[in-house]
Amino acid sequence: MKKIIDILYVKSFKFSPESLSIEFENPVELEKLYFENVEIQDKNIQFDGRNLIIKVFEKDFEAYLIYHLTGKKGEIIQHIIVKNHEEKLRFERFYDLGKIKKNDLHKIGILDDFGSLGIKFVPKFILDTYDRRLPLNVELSDLTRINQELFVTYTIEWDENQLNIFEKIQPFLVNMNNLKIQRISATDTSITFGKNKAEIVAKFDGFERLKFEEDYVFGLEIGTYDILVKRTSFKLYKQFYPFYSGLRLIPEQFIEFTFTSNAGILINRKLHVQSKAKFPLLNGEYESKKFFNTVENSWLKSSYKVLEESWINESTYRNFLKKGEDND
Repeated sequence: MKKIIDILYVKSFKFSPESLSIEFENPVELEKLYFENVEIQDKNIQFDGRNLIIKVFEKDFEAYLIYHLTGKKGEIIQHIIVKNHEEKLRFERFYDLGKIKKNDLHKIGILDDFGSLGIKFVPKFILDTYDRRLPLNVELSDLTRINQELFVTYTIEWDENQLNIFEKIQPFLVNMNNLKIQRISATDTSITFGKNKAEIVAKFDGFERLKFEEDYVFGLEIGTYDILVKRTSFKLYKQFYPFYSGLRLIPEQFIEFTFTSNAGILINRKLHVQSKAKFPLLNGEYESKKFFNTVENSWLKSSYKVLEESWINESTYRNFLKKGEDND
């Protein structure tokens, strides 16, 4: 049978901001190299039969996609594989190579779950939240409005055997619709630490800085990591959905809250409220429903469970970018 696939095993590798260096276990022959479907030009390659250096360029790559490194010799596809890759924890196998020049994306070196090497271009909060899958859980547990200020309560828990968090924590809101990152930090923060958990209460104001009709998500800067809040408590879900959908945090305007399967809560600044019946408000502006009958409670618990299961699964934020819009 004609051979169509070959595996080239890697003895060692190293990502740097400008290059990927590989030492193969044995001497190999390479005719062409690719990052997925993008051919690597000879000028970006140094190779002596066993040691390979590739200049990690930025041109021709699309955001959010993983570009795996492969080789080709004649008609044979060469898979380049790192043995014992599973010995590294997942969050140790994603290498932040720094921000690229043309936008706010970061160049990421990857050793994936199958031992393949690759590169990817994503915002840092996507890298830390979804790709690295850090051993911590972040939840939005409560929201309180006082006049035009929003007080947000976060709870975080982490695996103390893999991660220690006693660093500065800064809550923020981040725009999800553009590769040019717009980020709004909380104006005041208080933190209470436990053994392997913490509660953060943050104050947000100045909501006029939000762009109209664009999606924002709550996040936390924890030391060197940027983590999006992917989940909410049942208490918060019950408070907002389906009876309330937003707050008037800007005079004559409306901040809409939407529960999603991959981002916890999105907030979106609206200029016009189409119907007061459709958008009842919290904090006394409309009568609040304090008690639920058995059917309502059962339905709320069931719908929350569906969301909770979605939050556990990993997903991508590629769908947040506006189709047809130039995000460079």
